[in-house]
Amino acid sequence: MEIIDKNFVYTFTVIQTIILGFLNIVTFKKIDTLNRNFREAVTTFNTLRNARKKI
Repeated sequence: MEIIDKNFVYTFTVIQTIILGFLNIVTFKKIDTLNRNFREAVTTFNTLRNARKKI
């Protein structure tokens, strides 16, 4: 029985790791996109602010 239990735990851990890894990749891509959009927004804001200072 212990061998079966260990195999079950091992399989479950592997499946859990794969699922978590997949979720992390998806989430990381979303976060990366959000960061890029945020950086673009900040750059645009700084450009507009600098343009306003010049006028």
